[in-house]
Formats: sequence, structure tokens, C-alpha cells
Amino acid sequence: MLRLAITLNINEENAQSTSYLVNGTHLGLHAPTPQNAHVQTSSRPKQMVVAVRDGDIGSAASMVRHRQEVSAWHEFLAIVSRRKNHELNHLLIQYNLFPDWMLLIDDQLMQAWLPRTLDLYLLRQGEMRRLKPAAAGERPPAADRDEDNPRDYYALQLDALDQLFVLPPVVLERFEKGEASRILGGLEQQPAKVRSLLKTARLRGYSEEVTWLAIQVQNLEPDYVPQGAAQSESAGIGAWLTSLFGPKRHQETRQLHSESVSLDGGDEPDEDDPPKSLMGFLVRTRPFKYIVAAGVLLIIAAVVLTRLIGTQAAPLETTESSASAQTTRPQATATPTNTPSPTPVPPQLVVSARQLNLRTEPSRDADLILTLTNGDRLWQLEEAADNWVKVKTENDEIGYVYFSYVEQISPTG
Repeated sequence: MLRLAITLNINEENAQSTSYLVNGTHLGLHAPTPQNAHVQTSSRPKQMVVAVRDGDIGSAASMVRHRQEVSAWHEFLAIVSRRKNHELNHLLIQYNLFPDWMLLIDDQLMQAWLPRTLDLYLLRQGEMRRLKPAAAGERPPAADRDEDNPRDYYALQLDALDQLFVLPPVVLERFEKGEASRILGGLEQQPAKVRSLLKTARLRGYSEEVTWLAIQVQNLEPDYVPQGAAQSESAGIGAWLTSLFGPKRHQETRQLHSESVSLDGGDEPDEDDPPKSLMGFLVRTRPFKYIVAAGVLLIIAAVVLTRLIGTQAAPLETTESSASAQTTRPQATATPTNTPSPTPVPPQLVVSARQLNLRTEPSRDADLILTLTNGDRLWQLEEAADNWVKVKTENDEIGYVYFSYVEQISPTG
């Protein structure tokens, strides 16, 4: 399951001409002012952000067609949630749906279709990288169906705590190497960090108001967890030996995932490049790998033998010491202990509306903390009053929601 923090900032032009669907929540389209939405999503197997542009804003017929297309996308999201990721390209062609841009993320893989006026950036372990789109021969057919608006296709294997940014490329051109990484990797919340980045860019001559998207991976649970430490250890040794002597899968990996260009330094070295030193040559030669593997296996065998010898000698000493302990140690007297009373568990609620605002006070005029979506779980902290109830989210955010749009669930539910 995947938990994300998604921030979508829509400029004034796109707010009037484009519909945005964040996991089905509709934003934009004929909005009178720019919009900013920060969505703290619940754990889901798949999460999707879609932008659908209205071809003719002033036309009533175009408005009808656009609403029909948005409705079709709502149905499509329900279909995608039940299908595998590799079927996405086939489904887009089958249902004749081609968005202005789109990102689909599941537990492991991010796929994106973006117009060439936008770039996709990855911040991982403090380093900012621009992802390269797939080459023409590796692009899925759905990316090339709209000749008037060609899209680039990206695919990326996600790691925990990754941050993704969709921005015009001219924004980061205003920064020196490493500068954007320091701003976007700071301790502020992600929306504040991106606004700080854009503010700095404007001070250096950048004047446009842009639509941007920021996604932060907050929880990325693995599909498989080993059941025992010994199994994990043996699996790790087996994987290491496979990496030494097994067939190379470098080319296959390149076909599945986008390459990237570092904005903080040089490009990553190519594994197919020849080594530039004697040590590099030795490490890459197969005899050297055999020697290293043999040495590691000898160390493991020595550790195992030492443990076996120790377990055979230990019982004699343990028996004598335990017998003497029985003759000298007094019998311990059990003392009664008071059973602590159980702490009451606050009632649990679930969001029944498609979208629900969490506010700082029980009023529609209060500041917005974040936007909840259907199915998000909450803990009720106080009794409801005037149709407002104080709650806590799964991320320990505390605020007030409208009581009519939540339902109480049983403790076993």
C-alpha cells in the first residue's frame, strides 16, 4: 500500500480551461481564481493524477463534451484500480482516453504521460535529478495517439521518501547545481518548499505563474516481507552471489525505467563503460569475483563451526551452575500486582463524502489544514456539536470536520 502527500497548484489560465482529477477528486475548470490543493492521501494500492483540457472554453457544446470526458475518466479510474499496471497503455487505447497529462503510481512503479512543455524531476537522498523520457522506440502507443499534443512517457521504480516534481524546465535553469536540492529538501512542508523555489526564481527574472505538481512518498510498504531472520540472511547472500555470477540485467532495467540526469553533479556512470583503473578492472573480472566469494564463504563457515563448538561445550557448565544456584538461591515469593485499567479507545470514523475539508476551528471560515478523501479513517476526539466534530487523522493532524459527512465504524471494522 502507498501513502502520498500530493500538492497541485493550478495557475489562473489552467484553472479556467482544464479539469484535474486527484484520485477522482475534481479540481479546476472554470474556477475564477488560481487554485491550490494539498491532499494527504490515505493508503491505497494505486494513486492517479489526471489533467483533461477543454478544447474550446467559450463553446457550450465543448463544455458538454468535456463534462462527458471527465465522467468517463471517473469510470476509468475505477477500472484501473482493479487492473494491473502493465495494462494501462492497452486500457487508454481501448477506452479512447488521452489526457493532457497523467501520473499513475502504485506500490512500486510510477508511470507518467507529460506534455513536452513540462519536465519530471526526482529528489532522492538529497540529490535532484531530471528524468529522461523514454526513447521513441520504447514509448507506448498511447503516448503518440494525439499528434497535436505529443506526450513524453516516463517510468520509474519508487523508493521510500522519494519526491517527484512536475515543473517547466525554465524554472530550475535559474539555480546553480545543488541549490534547488537544498531548497526542496528542507524541513518545511512540500508546498512551502516549492513556493520558496518559485519565489527565488522570480527574484532572478522568472515572471510566469505556472501550474505545478509535487508528490512526496510517505509510506511504501513492500509486497513481500521475509518471515525469519535466517531466511532474510540467506536471501541476502543468495542475491549477492547472483549479482556476482548471475547474468547481467542492466539492459532489461533500462528498458523498464527512465534514465536521469543529475542537476547536482555529473551523470551517473554507465556500467558498460570500461574501468579506468587497475582495481576497477580486477573488480569487474570473473576470477577476482570467485576469489572474493570464496573468502566470504570461508568466513561464514568459520562462524558456523565456532557456534557449533560453543553449543556442545556450554551444557556442562550450565548444568553445574544451575545446580548450585538451586541450593543457594532463596525461593522467590510472588507478589500480587494491580491490573491496569484499559485505556479507552476513541471512536473511529470514516469519510463518507468524496471530499471533506479538515479545518482548524468548527467553522467554514476557519483555515484549511488539508483535504480528506472518501475512505480516510479518523479518530473522534470530542462529542459532535453544531454538526462539527473534532478528529485526528492517521497522520496525527487534529482539526474539525462536518459531522454529516463521516460515519462511525465498529472497533472490529
